[in-house]
Amino acid sequence: MTRPTRPHAGLLLLAVLLGAPACRGSPSDAEAEALVRRYNALVIDAYRTADYRVAEPVVGPEELRKLVGHIGARSDQGLTLDAQLLALAVRSVARSGQGAVVTTEERWIYRPRRMGSGEAAGPESSDHYLMRYRLERLDRRWVVAGVEFAEKPEVGQPVAEPAVDVRTMHGLPGLEAPAAPGATRGDAATAPAQAAGGQR
Repeated sequence: MTRPTRPHAGLLLLAVLLGAPACRGSPSDAEAEALVRRYNALVIDAYRTADYRVAEPVVGPEELRKLVGHIGARSDQGLTLDAQLLALAVRSVARSGQGAVVTTEERWIYRPRRMGSGEAAGPESSDHYLMRYRLERLDRRWVVAGVEFAEKPEVGQPVAEPAVDVRTMHGLPGLEAPAAPGATRGDAATAPAQAAGGQR
């Protein structure tokens, strides 16, 4: 007696095999969240140590240029940024071509500090953000290729020092820096922060 065939099982296996490459084309939800969390951890260290190289493994070229500019602007003024991520919740992970876009809700505290001594160099700011992280594959690794606000941020305190507004590290254009004594208003608008563009 001939055993009946199981065409449905064969079709199911074929569908899984054909779908596998597509699944590998973008990160899983868990991989995407892990990358965003690692990105934030390394960027925090990069600002704290004034060394952009700390974050190189997780950022794409565009974000790295911004990071170099922001850290350099602070370092030129003898400052570092003490950033603390209080909470991060992933709201969604959307596939986009060969990458993904992760939307998060975050709460941060920022404290500008003097290099060397670690003394406070301005008011503390407690901020609330809705963020979008664009993930792409670069040289066989996933990186954060772009970061932007999903909605206008809620900011606790403006940062008076340095001229770089900490919110520029999240992709929002910085606030116009106050003019130095004897400088024109046009001079203030060309502060180092503006040259870097938004961050995150």
